[in-house]
Amino acid sequence: MSISCQIKAISEWKLDLIAAKVFEHLTFDKGKTVKEVYRILNRCRAEEKTVRISRKAMLEKSIAKQRERLDKYIDLCADGIITKQELMERRKGLDNQIADLQSQYESVEQEDERSGALDMKLISQKLDEWQRASKNDVDRELINSCVAQITPLTNEEFRWALDFQMSEVQARNAAAYTMDGFVEMARFSISFEEAKAFKASRNQGIRKNEWQDLTVVVGIWSKTQK
Repeated sequence: MSISCQIKAISEWKLDLIAAKVFEHLTFDKGKTVKEVYRILNRCRAEEKTVRISRKAMLEKSIAKQRERLDKYIDLCADGIITKQELMERRKGLDNQIADLQSQYESVEQEDERSGALDMKLISQKLDEWQRASKNDVDRELINSCVAQITPLTNEEFRWALDFQMSEVQARNAAAYTMDGFVEMARFSISFEEAKAFKASRNQGIRKNEWQDLTVVVGIWSKTQK
């Protein structure tokens, strides 16, 4: 799990409270939810594949165009219209452009490879773990295995991004998780009364003037992360 820290650090008990409420608000029938997660991820991957196909076609066209320009300069040099020095100067610029375009093309192909097939067994396993979560004391290991990133949008608003395809040993790259891969599943607020009840369950107290209601947005990552 990655926690972005551009807002002041969130206290441990508040993190536990939000976790409990996230799990509470996303209770589900596992069979239906597996299908829904699969549907969302499949739809998003199909959309991403369409974008990648278009991107690759555009890059192929650009590479071919630059190579045609290079061939024309070679012909002009052969005909004595431009010098070998002029050809070398123009070729250097075109070679650099072609190399850059090819690098972009290879990057898109790597995205194709990373997209792979959905691991429904892993998704089902994560949802099983999710269902077994305790309402008031969510296991931190479960958060680490299902929650890819927690982003404080303000001091009172947080975005929780779930990744049911994330293996427990997979390295987390916070920069790889962006809003364009986030599909919202739930949005809710946490009131003072809920915070008070949570603190009481731990034999602790809280004053009303110490609390500002929290807003939590929860969703899943639809993209394969780098």
